[in-house]
Amino acid sequence: MLRSPARTWIGLAMALATLAAPSVSRGQTEGSSSPQTAPAESAYQALGRLVLMHEGRRKPLDTVARQEVKAVTGRQSFEPIGPDGTTGPEWGPVAALFSWSNAPDFWDDQRFILAEYLPLRRMLLSSSIDSVLRAVVDDPETSEGLKQRVQSILDRKATTEGPDGIATVDELKSIARDAGLPDALQDPVEALAHRIDGHEKFLSPRELEEATVPIKGRQVRFDQWYIDIAMRSRPDPKTNIPPTLSTLEKKVGEVFNRLTRYQAIRGDHGSGMLGAEVNVDRLVPRPANAKYIEFLGLVREKYDAFVEGNKDELNLPSIDRVKRDMRDVKVITLEAPGGQEFRLDQFLAVLVDVPGADFNPVERDALSTLAEYYGDLPAEDRKVPGTDDDADEQLQAWLMADADWAPVALILESDLGQLAQAGYDRDELNRFREAILAAKETEADEPGSLAAEQAEAVVASTRALAADLSTYPTVAEVDREVHYNTFAPFYKAPTYYGLGFALLGLCLMIGTISGGAAGTIRKSLYGLGLLGLVGGIGLEIYGFALRILISGWAPVTNLYETVIWVALIAAVIGLVLEAIYRRVYPAAAAAGVAMLCTIIAANAQSVLNPNIEALNPILRSNYWLTIHVITIVSSYAAFALALGLGLIGTWFYLTAPYRRDVGMGELSRPLMAVPVLAGLGTVGIYGSYNGWASASESMISLWGLGISGADILFFGGWALAAAGIAVMVMVLSGLLGEVIARLTLRNQRASAAEGTTTSAEATVEAVSSEGGGTATLTRPSIAAIKARNAEMYGHGGDDPRERAMRDRAEQVKPISSFVYRALQVGVLLVAAGTILGGVWADYSWGRFWGWDPKEVSALITLLVYLIPLHGRFAGWIGSFGMTMAAVLCFNSVLMAWYGVNFLLGVGLHSYGFAEGGNQGAVLLSALVVSSLAFGAIWRRSLAKREITPTVAA
Repeated sequence: MLRSPARTWIGLAMALATLAAPSVSRGQTEGSSSPQTAPAESAYQALGRLVLMHEGRRKPLDTVARQEVKAVTGRQSFEPIGPDGTTGPEWGPVAALFSWSNAPDFWDDQRFILAEYLPLRRMLLSSSIDSVLRAVVDDPETSEGLKQRVQSILDRKATTEGPDGIATVDELKSIARDAGLPDALQDPVEALAHRIDGHEKFLSPRELEEATVPIKGRQVRFDQWYIDIAMRSRPDPKTNIPPTLSTLEKKVGEVFNRLTRYQAIRGDHGSGMLGAEVNVDRLVPRPANAKYIEFLGLVREKYDAFVEGNKDELNLPSIDRVKRDMRDVKVITLEAPGGQEFRLDQFLAVLVDVPGADFNPVERDALSTLAEYYGDLPAEDRKVPGTDDDADEQLQAWLMADADWAPVALILESDLGQLAQAGYDRDELNRFREAILAAKETEADEPGSLAAEQAEAVVASTRALAADLSTYPTVAEVDREVHYNTFAPFYKAPTYYGLGFALLGLCLMIGTISGGAAGTIRKSLYGLGLLGLVGGIGLEIYGFALRILISGWAPVTNLYETVIWVALIAAVIGLVLEAIYRRVYPAAAAAGVAMLCTIIAANAQSVLNPNIEALNPILRSNYWLTIHVITIVSSYAAFALALGLGLIGTWFYLTAPYRRDVGMGELSRPLMAVPVLAGLGTVGIYGSYNGWASASESMISLWGLGISGADILFFGGWALAAAGIAVMVMVLSGLLGEVIARLTLRNQRASAAEGTTTSAEATVEAVSSEGGGTATLTRPSIAAIKARNAEMYGHGGDDPRERAMRDRAEQVKPISSFVYRALQVGVLLVAAGTILGGVWADYSWGRFWGWDPKEVSALITLLVYLIPLHGRFAGWIGSFGMTMAAVLCFNSVLMAWYGVNFLLGVGLHSYGFAEGGNQGAVLLSALVVSSLAFGAIWRRSLAKREITPTVAA
């Protein structure tokens, strides 16, 4: 997603200045083709134990490499494609990250940056496509017919906007097959066709940096295209609602972010300050000793004296404000250019170019450290280091726990004497410099050739230097996190849950047979299914134990953890119910819910971030995380289990036999409304995009969200279209259920009829043998009919329909009981969690309840689920009502859990907000699942109607 341009205008100005400067590409080197041998994994595995500060947390390089390489390439390990189109050996994450930062001349020409959206890839390669097509036209050996065809493709680009004007893969393949194409041009044409046919999804950094795309009749550089989109994506100042971006524009932001991540890793920000912020060079903690605190005090005094003595040269409108910057203001204002606001750390960069600003790199780094520290302190606590013992103790604690680490360039390039003055150990600095420089030189000379001894030397020297400066993770802590990365328990859990769900599902299909071969098979499936469920639970418990030990916090600190926690707790509750009642249904539903949640967590990581990151300050309380957040999320697990049970029950009700068959015409009657709803919805959506209502004037305001007339048309249109989809799914599911019910009943009747024929033949034979002549059959009495039916059908002589109805009732009754138990657990947890959340809110924000969207959604969920519980207790609803409520009420959980974070994104719970979320897919899934319940309700309501017989005249 495009990042909103929240920085100051100076960032945009610097980016535009970068665009205006002449582009100097890196020179091609002899090593630009892919290495023929794979990197030595043992060396890079050893290097993965190196620790660095990344996004506010100390992490092994193994963790950082997996995150960053996947962010750029879409996967943790990848095979780069060389300039000649040959695929190189597989690179692991640590090897790739280390090589990116030390051998950029090699990597700039390798194709590894993910650009999976085909229309965008065609536009980015449009210059290469045009060059090849022009070569085809200019070649004298090309046939005239082919020249005309290719020229028409080139002419189309001048008149058609976007990817539609660029040659398609089919056109390129057709050109490559044409007999009039010279042999020398066949390979280039086929290579380009291969790159845009969906098989190869990667571009090289150089291709992206030099790419130009056709926009409104002119060629625009890729980075300029991104900036133009970023400027247009700013929220409307009146409604605070950003404009809707096309899929192509969103994909531009994603690819640009990948490019700038790589640029930052290789050591430059080629696209200015609008690019991604990535720091993978924070290897050494800043000293947390008395010598460094004394050094900070000296630098602070030097800074104050410089600002006071150079106020005329600095051209500052209010030098007193700048002088107080260390104490009570966080930004300073320069008159030029344009009066932009600079944060203090940006002002420090300006000092480099100010005459008389004699601050060496170590001193400027110290000022940046102070700026970071003072930023979260009240004015009265921003004291000069070394002048107050209590303030120095607080500063030292911050340096040990929260301060950012020093960039490796500072350690390698600064004067040893200056570093020693700041509190670094000179001997350990020398050993660290020798080890890291040797490793960098080896990697730069031959990518992937790092030796294990060199990697171990880097790790050992870094640990020796850092341990003398501040707190540093132990070897056991580092090994634990690396093991968590490689073992990946949450990626293995779906397999076990899926196995359990499949086997328990087969067990349910076999039924309640207890004897014979079928009974033995059922018992085996049941036992193996439970083993799969227990295996998934064990993997999740182990995974959570590792995450807790790594992060130091209770689980459920981000959306990813809520999903896998719901999977775990749903599985545990289902296993407990199964251990008590032994009816298969709870275990099967729990395995299904856990499988679905863990699959989503493993495959939706653009939305659910699995990384263990620094915790938001407001969440840094294991006490409240445990008693509030875990309680609320565990209630979601109970409701999800009820949903799984409800879906099993919904299937039984959809296919249940009733006293009469429902006509297909009766079931299909609502389909007549589908075209009307779809048409009205299309009109509303079309009108929202074509100015039928104002998009800038807010008509309704809710929770700070301004809703315009165009928004009402848009969402109203989608609501009507969704209603059409719901009606269609409802009818189709009802028709499917009716067909299955009739087929099932027909089979039972056929079996019963076969039994009746056999019995009648036996009676005739018996009568004939007794009388020795022809048997005469008389009409049986009512008592005889009942006796014969009882012999054939059992249960007092019911016909097959009655018996099927009774059997189905026996199947669904325990399901509704389990739903009831799950809802009781869920309501208890959500009620307790909501109350405890109010207590935490009073502690953190000074009020118990503030009608925040998250608070309101939790209250709505509680009230929604109280309705079926009270209805069951009062006798208003039975098994059918409980089953349907389990499915339909889950929409309130979905809104509280997903909707507030991804759809609304407003309120005090902003630490849980996220962009993206595949809202359309989630809403469609919820609509389809709810429509299945409506299908069961619709079919049941028709089957229960009394049909008045028609009396003939």
